[in-house]
Amino acid sequence: MRVGFLTLTLAAIVPAVRLCADETPPRPKPVPPPAPGAIDSSIKRGVEFLVKDQNKDGSWGTPNRTKNLNIYAPVPDAHLAFRAAVTALSVSALIEIGNGSDEVKRAVERGEQWLFANLPDVRRSSADALYNVWSHIYGIHALVRMYHRLPDDAARRKKIKELIDGQFEFLKKYESVDGGWGYYDFRVGSHRPATDSTSFMNAAALIAIYEAKQIGEQPPQPGR
Repeated sequence: MRVGFLTLTLAAIVPAVRLCADETPPRPKPVPPPAPGAIDSSIKRGVEFLVKDQNKDGSWGTPNRTKNLNIYAPVPDAHLAFRAAVTALSVSALIEIGNGSDEVKRAVERGEQWLFANLPDVRRSSADALYNVWSHIYGIHALVRMYHRLPDDAARRKKIKELIDGQFEFLKKYESVDGGWGYYDFRVGSHRPATDSTSFMNAAALIAIYEAKQIGEQPPQPGR
C-alpha cells in the first residue's frame, strides 16, 4: 500500500513540476529611467541638506530618536561610532560631488578635521555591540577620497595614510573568528569577536580595502 501511495504521489507531483518549469516566470515591467535633470536636482537637494545638517563641531549625526524608535546603543562609544560612520559617509559624498562651491568646501574641511581628530578614538561599544566596525570601514572610504582631494599636500597625505593604517589595524582586531565582520556579538562577547559576519558589511569592507590598495596601502596580513 505504501508503494501505491508513493506512486500516486509522484504521479501527481511530476506533471506539476514540469508545468511550473515550462511556465515563463512573471517579470516586472521596465521602469523608465529618471531624466538627467531629475537626478541633478536630487543630488543638489542632498548636498543642500548635508551642508545645512552639519553639526557645529564639523560632524554629522545625532543621538536623537528617529521613526519614534530607539536602538541598543551603549554610551558613549556607540554614539561616537555612529557619528564617525555618518561623518565619513557625508565627507565622501561631498568630495565626490565636488561642485566647487565655498559652502561645500567649508563643510568638507570641517568634516575632515573632525575625522582627523576622532577616528583614532573610535572603539567597541561593549562586548556585544561593535558599531565601530562601520566607522573603520567608512572611515577608510573617506580617507581615500581625502587623499585624492589635495594631491600636492605631501604632509597631509602622509597623515591620511597613517590613519588608514590605524583603521586597518582596528578591522584586523575586530574581525570575527569565523572571518568577516559583523556588528553584534551575542554568542560569547569575547576579546576577538565571535560574531556572525554580514554580507553587506563584508562587501563594504572589501571595497574599502581595494580602494586603499590603489593608493599603496596594504591591509595587515594574518599573523602580523
